[in-house]
Amino acid sequence: MHDTPPAGFTANAAMPSTRCITFDTSFTRVRVRVPRQTFPTLFAGILGFKSTSTSTVATAGVAIAGNTALLPLLVSAASGAVKHA
Repeated sequence: MHDTPPAGFTANAAMPSTRCITFDTSFTRVRVRVPRQTFPTLFAGILGFKSTSTSTVATAGVAIAGNTALLPLLVSAASGAVKHA
């Protein structure tokens, strides 16, 4: 089963043969898809289900939260050297 990436996502250039990992065009979101896997059932076999399959997709993103301004910070090399009398 081939997964078509959603609009705005592109396949991982390092692994062009798989579409399991895709990125959006701004590289602020990543989408990971676990391919469909089939597992034998134990108790469901009583009802006639010999196996079940599962797959999942997760999307993670990066966003700037709070104050977007960078504050200048200066730490002097002597700031930790304090003389006690």
